[in-house]
Amino acid sequence: MDWSRAKTIFIISFILLDLFLAAQINQMIEQKSNYLKTDEISEEQIRELLEAHQIEITATIPNRTTQIPALQATITPILNWDYDEKWVYHHSFKPPIPAPDPETLQKYLREKFPFFHEYTYSKEPSNPNQRIFLQQYNHHPIFDGKIVCNLKNGQMVNIQVLHFQVKDRVNVDFISFNHALFNFIARESLPKGAKITSIELGYRSMYYPGPNEVILVPVWRFTVDNKQHYYIYATTNNLNDHTAWKTNNQRK
Repeated sequence: MDWSRAKTIFIISFILLDLFLAAQINQMIEQKSNYLKTDEISEEQIRELLEAHQIEITATIPNRTTQIPALQATITPILNWDYDEKWVYHHSFKPPIPAPDPETLQKYLREKFPFFHEYTYSKEPSNPNQRIFLQQYNHHPIFDGKIVCNLKNGQMVNIQVLHFQVKDRVNVDFISFNHALFNFIARESLPKGAKITSIELGYRSMYYPGPNEVILVPVWRFTVDNKQHYYIYATTNNLNDHTAWKTNNQRK
């Protein structure tokens, strides 16, 4: 047997097989991409996907037609406080601030921060030693805009604050809720039997080089089993004009 000839035939066959498989994979990707671009995902398709992944939605489904703009914002400075690389201001109290009950704590926060009226208590992540408040904009939460109060023995020992001052609204192209839900289920490897226990439309802050250049982007937040949060951007990648490039630099 001519080994050299056989080897050549084998190599050519292997290359042809690779090309065939690559073409098949590329066709599948294009079909899936075109399918998703139609943005016409039906209730039946969602139901079939949930059944296939053995996932249950126990949360109240929000208004599927709601659309909100992206926001241009700046971060409110707090004088004489330290801040981290994400411009979250923090301060330790010596001596600690008395906070024997929620009413006393909130009274202090209202007096200390003129923007505290924009925040609401977030029950889910809070615990007896930590109370968390989320900033709201037009009744939608800004998930990164938080006031985190760390407590010990009925006293506040430390606090972190991030407040966004909204300066402008930016129109964006929205994807449908069904599209976002489909992407979430298809993309995340959720365990069988998982339950989606909360669904909220709100904002997250994208990567920003400084406190005066912040874009808040609409996101759907899916909470699984009352503990794990997943964020799916509710827009396409075409934020208008000078904000477009920032969509590829999302803050993790």
